[in-house]
Amino acid sequence: MARPVLSFIIPTLNEENVLPLHLAQYRNLHIPHEVIVADGGSLDKTRDIAQEHGALVYLNKGKQTIGSNRNIGAAHASANIYIFCDADTRFDGINNFAMEVVEAFKDPEVVEIGRAHV
Repeated sequence: MARPVLSFIIPTLNEENVLPLHLAQYRNLHIPHEVIVADGGSLDKTRDIAQEHGALVYLNKGKQTIGSNRNIGAAHASANIYIFCDADTRFDGINNFAMEVVEAFKDPEVVEIGRAHV
């Protein structure tokens, strides 16, 4: 398997109701990628759902904040480009979005990209 170009990092806490729709989006993504779920100790089926969808799942055993969950995910990411998103994020054309991100990072001056609507 090719090294991922993109690491999608999703901090979670009890997201079983929204996570399946979010994770389903990656099935049609054509760029090598990995999906990392960094969980803050969910009491529902969040981690099981993530594993069923092929996500890499890491449990945050330390301080439970969204920031610390993001950091756990980043620590395990293997791509050079990280995309942090929430479990309820819906991409409007995930392949176009991913290509735009990859193209933007070809410029050595780019260190981050922010989008309110994806």
